[in-house]
Amino acid sequence: MPEDELPGPDPEDLTDADAFSEDEDVVDTELRQVLAEALAKKGELPFSDFLEIVLYHPRWGYYTRRREIFGARGDFQTAPHVHPLFGWTIARAVQREWEKQGRPKAFQLIEVGPGSAYLMHDLWSYLRQCGQDTTGWKVGLVERSENLRKIQEQRLAGHVDAEWYHEIGEVGPFRGVVVANEFLDALPFRRVVRRGASWRELCVQANDKEARELAWKERELTDPELLGILPRTAPQGTVLESSPFAVAWTRALASQVQRGLVLFFDYGDLQEELVTNHPEGTLQTFGKHRAGRDPFEHLGSRDITAWVDFSSILTAGEGAGFEAGGLQSQAETLYEWGMTQVAEELAHSKGEGSLEAVKARLAAKTFLFGYSTHRVLQLRK
Repeated sequence: MPEDELPGPDPEDLTDADAFSEDEDVVDTELRQVLAEALAKKGELPFSDFLEIVLYHPRWGYYTRRREIFGARGDFQTAPHVHPLFGWTIARAVQREWEKQGRPKAFQLIEVGPGSAYLMHDLWSYLRQCGQDTTGWKVGLVERSENLRKIQEQRLAGHVDAEWYHEIGEVGPFRGVVVANEFLDALPFRRVVRRGASWRELCVQANDKEARELAWKERELTDPELLGILPRTAPQGTVLESSPFAVAWTRALASQVQRGLVLFFDYGDLQEELVTNHPEGTLQTFGKHRAGRDPFEHLGSRDITAWVDFSSILTAGEGAGFEAGGLQSQAETLYEWGMTQVAEELAHSKGEGSLEAVKARLAAKTFLFGYSTHRVLQLRK
């Protein structure tokens, strides 16, 4: 059981010195200029192209600007920010997979989209404190954002000897475990709406030359890649978000994994459930821990996301050679992996009634009774 209850250096120590100080209005204006130029050439943009600009523009994009994104002082926090218990429990699953594979010396632990690296820090802490033999293990982090990579490098320095990759294809063939916590939802996605007997695509257009007023525009959908992952039927007016990019990424991952386990943690559902329970779509924005619905406001200062269509990921994974272990709630998965036992181990080591014990038990309740929209998809090869 890890003795260090804290997951790493305070994020304030890692980001304040590097943070840009641009006013949100300046960022918004700059991005609208970029969009205006793109729209002047194309007329309208698929929503995925819009996301690529506002989230990943090299200077003004949400994820590429030097600013606080995660944690209490950021815009949202993911499970690893709540308590190290999340990473410790996943570490147990990693250990079991290593055992299942016959304790190989050549074993890779890959995290995709590691954010501020809390998860890898906590996961590795558990392995180290439990005396796990990691001789020959390699740790890799797949991160596109240079800003986030710097934060990750600082948090893991002297703790985890890791390698960084910009794309999953750079890792090369490997056997091991891949962990992706709230990664799929961060990939660009497209929006469609059901009209008549077909789907039409919802694109972005500008009602003025400066792109001050952005709006939705429907157009005929002819892209076979997108059409191939959409349901054949749905009620009239149904809006659905789907990501051919997540499908392509899953296939690319399959080409790298020789033997191993892939763990996707994310909010989402099967396609049928999304169509039935969310007919208006699941598009959301996040800023300062507040959710919104308008992606055309505060460009570059709000995250834009949607629930993951796990049906398309399952189909892509199985088609690429993975065996699906099923989709279940995150709470159920963590319980099966022994989260409550990990919490009790900490309480026993720290003393009943200690602050650490109380925090661990409260965190366990949060993970097991909260996060109701989060699912875990396991793919195996």
